[in-house]
Amino acid sequence: MRSSALLAFILSSLLSLNLLAGELAFTVTSVNVNENASTFDVTVTRTGTLTTTASVTVKSTAGTAAAVSEYINGSSALSWAIADGSSQTVSVTIIDDALVDGDKSFTLDLVSVSNDTIGTNNSIAVTIVDFEEGVLQFSATSVNASESNSTASVTVSRSLGSSGEVSIDYSTNDGTALDQSDYSSTSGTLVFADGVSSMSILIPLLADSIGEIDKSFEVVLAPTGLGGNASAGTSLTSVVTITDDDSDFTPPMVKLLVAVEDVIQTESIKLDVPSLLDSQRSLLETINDIPVLSITDLFAEQDASGLTSIEHGVNKVYFRPLAMLRASVGVNEAVVIYDDESGFFVTDLGFVITFQPSLAAIAILQTALAEFDLGEFTISDTGNISIQVEQGPPPLERDENGEIFINNSYYDRFNLRPALIASPSVASQTGIQVQAHPLLPLESIIVVNFLDGTIMRDQVLSTAPLDSNELTSTLEAVNGVNDVIYAGQGIVTYTFEQENYALFAGYIIRNVERFLTSLVGISDVADFNNDGNPDLKMIYSSGDEQTFYSIPAPLTEQ
Repeated sequence: MRSSALLAFILSSLLSLNLLAGELAFTVTSVNVNENASTFDVTVTRTGTLTTTASVTVKSTAGTAAAVSEYINGSSALSWAIADGSSQTVSVTIIDDALVDGDKSFTLDLVSVSNDTIGTNNSIAVTIVDFEEGVLQFSATSVNASESNSTASVTVSRSLGSSGEVSIDYSTNDGTALDQSDYSSTSGTLVFADGVSSMSILIPLLADSIGEIDKSFEVVLAPTGLGGNASAGTSLTSVVTITDDDSDFTPPMVKLLVAVEDVIQTESIKLDVPSLLDSQRSLLETINDIPVLSITDLFAEQDASGLTSIEHGVNKVYFRPLAMLRASVGVNEAVVIYDDESGFFVTDLGFVITFQPSLAAIAILQTALAEFDLGEFTISDTGNISIQVEQGPPPLERDENGEIFINNSYYDRFNLRPALIASPSVASQTGIQVQAHPLLPLESIIVVNFLDGTIMRDQVLSTAPLDSNELTSTLEAVNGVNDVIYAGQGIVTYTFEQENYALFAGYIIRNVERFLTSLVGISDVADFNNDGNPDLKMIYSSGDEQTFYSIPAPLTEQ
């Protein structure tokens, strides 16, 4: 018994001196763990003499990382039996705070050891690496894209973190813009690589040359299509507005035209239809709302054939609206009439409606001309009336490519232009009269007498340039020529080296034989009217030629 007591005493003394104890230690001294890891484990090993039981506590100490809000591990007690040399683990919970707040740290220490000793690896420095996958949503809930661009670009942003790879699904939905008409629908998945904070969805746009109101469609992000632990924000729909940058709105508009046998004419646009930007008003109402008309109590009316008129005192204006265009930025509401009596309306909705003067009584002119076998004629989109005159078989010609063709447009054509205004007439019956030109007694004009309700009216047909715009620009390009004005009734005035000149447009238009584009322009010809000044010949880009006779300038009303 004495020997047993002595042995116990010796063992107790050795243990108190830790000479027969095991050693407890962490396997590492530092740990980096991503914030989104949820948990991580640390391992404690027991080595050395295992003759007793042992225990130790793993205790956490907050640093820049706060306990409970950023990690959870108050204290974990570990124990070993005699001869137990196994390693034990402690699980630490990491709290993902969904904030971009940088890396945080705390420590784990071995404390309160029993029987065994603590080794040198008695503390672990834990770094919580900030890891935020981010929030995915559209950068803007509305985007404008010009139709002339090939694509619309919609940006998806990744905010509040850009860690790791994440993804989200997207698709498009029709609005007023339609798939395969205005754009090409698309869908797919955006994949954000680690560190990428924005990506763009590209949607093909389908351009045309037709003016339209702006149209829109939607691009939608699908929260159910998230990948990589990202979250979805609140801006999950972006409306793409396709801004139309074409100027011509005419093609899709409703057209009006009453067919007249042997008469070829341009269609008028229908005005009694809802305007594109204000369905509560018709196009006709937007014209009549233009201040210069509304404040003078003038208003336009359109009949079933497209002929439009404005009664102005005892006179009446007749025209055909032919095109609807986009107005230039900053242009105010107005009625504009050019020297050749064509013009346009600028409405408050930013549209321009162009018009040309129109003969009010086509049938009366046609009936009168039929007596001379001239009942067939064409009314061009510039408002001129072209009357074909037969002159025998047409010639064979070669085009610019050397191909032979029959030139059916070779024949002379009379070119007439109706006046914009029809005045009350003293005529007793409808028909036409040939009268002396008011400024040129040796020249003539045609007056058409027609009945407007109970009022007999006169509307003048006079000679005119085939294309007054082309003629004007061609004359102005001549060195020394300025102030070119189409004065109406076939007369063109201009200055040359500060002298005043005037020209009278010939009635006859003829197709140029063997026409080449290089022939286009104006040139001197013989003095046909014997006034001592050379006359001019204009060859138009259409392939037609017209003679202009020199006349005295300035001219005064007879």
